[in-house]
Amino acid sequence: RHYRDDLYWARVLNAVHQRTGEVGAELIDLPTPEDASDEATFDEVVLRARSVGVDVVLDWPFPETPAFTMLRAGIPIVHLSETSLHHPLLVAPQGLEAVAFDLVARAAEAVGGQGTLLVVGGGMQLAHSDDGASRLRGAQRAAASLPGIDLLHVPTLWDERAGDQVERALRREERTIDAVVGFSDLVASVARRRCVEL
Repeated sequence: RHYRDDLYWARVLNAVHQRTGEVGAELIDLPTPEDASDEATFDEVVLRARSVGVDVVLDWPFPETPAFTMLRAGIPIVHLSETSLHHPLLVAPQGLEAVAFDLVARAAEAVGGQGTLLVVGGGMQLAHSDDGASRLRGAQRAAASLPGIDLLHVPTLWDERAGDQVERALRREERTIDAVVGFSDLVASVARRRCVEL
């Protein structure tokens, strides 16, 4: 995915590698299915995981539904991002809705409670486990409680392509952007840069 380009994910992966070294675990890269919609390819991933003795899968960057193939095989999944999946063998972080609420509230405070906040990220990969839906809910809830704040959400991918998506949206937009809230570090940085350029 976009891990290498995003400071947050680079730190997460560094921590994963450090901790596995400390506990003597071995990390194995499983093959990525070419066609993320083909259930048969996920069956092959499960077979590969079983054949090499995988005890747990760290992260699931594919669509959510095929994760059940892995879980039904008795292989736990530790998500590194939020998911709407529920299963006894699945663990995932929670709380990004509250984080987004806080970010919008802080951005609103920074612009004196008046203005347009550009909220960027998610909404482009709806079949995947974390597409920013909870963050968008938090941002919208915060904006609803702030009468002087106008919220503009631009759905984007989670990598550098977000810049072009933001630029296209802003070229059609007449409102002046007063602050940017990104649903990831990379997306926030790219969006801010495009806003300044425009």
